[in-house]
Amino acid sequence: MKVVGDTMEEFIKRLERLEYYQSLLVEMVDENKKPFHALVMRTGLSKREVEEFFQLCEGLHEKWAKQKAEEGEFVFYTPLFNEFKKSLHPALDIREVLSCCISQNIFPDLMKQLKKNL
Repeated sequence: MKVVGDTMEEFIKRLERLEYYQSLLVEMVDENKKPFHALVMRTGLSKREVEEFFQLCEGLHEKWAKQKAEEGEFVFYTPLFNEFKKSLHPALDIREVLSCCISQNIFPDLMKQLKKNL
């Protein structure tokens, strides 16, 4: 793989080819098995943006578990939902994210609870 001697035009062509290959890979992903991963690729999120999403989920999960332990099953979780919605990347649809995360078993209990607020 030559990089140093490539012209800008060659570099752009290679980048376009990689983008095309990525679009083909997205089509190959079984959305029934990995719907969240397919969503990430379709929306073009970066690794950092996905890491931020998981940090958000981890923080909300901790808050949810703490509230549940302190207040029992009948806690009003709308503030957590609002925080999730507000912090969600603008390219993501909240309904689709919740559905994909539940299907892919990503923070499933938290996502099911948040989904009740839709």
